[in-house]
Amino acid sequence: MVAPPDGWSDDALGALREALLREVKAAARTRPGRAFAPGRGVEARTDDRPAVAPGLSGGHAERGTPPVGERAPQPQVAAAGSLSTEEEAALARHRPRVLGIGASTGGAAALSPILPLLPVDSPPIVIVDHMPEGFTREFADRLNERCRVRVVEAEDQQELSPGVVAIAPGGARHLEVRASRSGGFYVELAPGEKVSGHRPSVNVLFRSLAKVAGKEAAAGLLTGMGRDGAEGLLALRRAGAFTLAQDEATSVVFGMPKAALELGAAVVAVPLDSVPARLLGR
Repeated sequence: MVAPPDGWSDDALGALREALLREVKAAARTRPGRAFAPGRGVEARTDDRPAVAPGLSGGHAERGTPPVGERAPQPQVAAAGSLSTEEEAALARHRPRVLGIGASTGGAAALSPILPLLPVDSPPIVIVDHMPEGFTREFADRLNERCRVRVVEAEDQQELSPGVVAIAPGGARHLEVRASRSGGFYVELAPGEKVSGHRPSVNVLFRSLAKVAGKEAAAGLLTGMGRDGAEGLLALRRAGAFTLAQDEATSVVFGMPKAALELGAAVVAVPLDSVPARLLGR
């Protein structure tokens, strides 16, 4: 779900309506116990156990172990541009302390299969998805029932803890990550004008992460209409963070990821199923 920015034309709203219909259909096909498989969209499963992305473990290692004689599928990664020697070295060793994810049209359908792939020892994760006010708490509650990590709607002044995913409330306030005196991070929710046509804005989240976490962060920009998040992702990359964009083949709408790639904001473009492992550096 996505709340359109003010002032859109009838043609743009028509395109949004079509995109939302595609999102609803995609979400309907995304049932508990299913996960995206490389290059094949949705992989049917015969049980309700969350799948584990390649290279992920944590508390339930047996669930991430392929059957005897089978090799675990490897993440498919497409380069988004030339990497410097320093960036290549950083990619090889990055172990982020905090993660950020931004999404819009198609975001619910994208987050639903990948958050259950996260291990219990994940760094804290903060998400901005362009959802209307009142929808994010229910969405977080549904995901929490399926995930190893704890998924909540973010609250003002909430401390960010490992194994917790905080989703920005829709509608009224921006979400920024602040550095705490203890050396960790916490959430600040504040009113303000729309940024990139949205409130909360992915750009606001990503810029705050660039400021307080820098190279200790990793962030991904997923499916969505428009450009929100692209400039913030660039700020993160310039601060030394690992950044990625969802690839075109697995995006419902390739607007936001494409904008990030055009800016050189994303280090790599990856299919949806590879997002968790790449963000975690595993």
